[in-house]
Amino acid sequence: KVLVIVMDWMEGDQSKAPLSKQTMGPDHYQNKIFPRVAEAFRQMSWGKFQISFDVVPEVIRFTRPRSRYAADGWPFPGLYNGAVQSLAGHSTYGSQYDASAYDLVYTISPAQAPTGTKGVAWVGAKGAMCNGCEAISENF
Repeated sequence: KVLVIVMDWMEGDQSKAPLSKQTMGPDHYQNKIFPRVAEAFRQMSWGKFQISFDVVPEVIRFTRPRSRYAADGWPFPGLYNGAVQSLAGHSTYGSQYDASAYDLVYTISPAQAPTGTKGVAWVGAKGAMCNGCEAISENF
């Protein structure tokens, strides 16, 4: 099962350019993107591989300025780790969505350099991220 976390920067954060922001909400990914992804996996595997997903129903804000995540590897795994930590500390959703209970955690962050990646992953990690999904084509 996949957990999808749609992220935006900490309120007022202007610590690292480009000064982007999240323009797509969780409902866009819940209703439009991830059903297409699930169908593509099903078709490509001739019905032998199916995924299910949970989308956190609210945009989660990073809890630290983005410049602080750069020291952990930019954009991955720094922003990925920051997203998982920010969700864990969230007053409403932190107890409802435990990243460790999922097979994969996919985080969606506003565009950062390098821009326009449809997905970045770390071999051996349990996560992946999209950097700037709001600014790129929905075709995959």
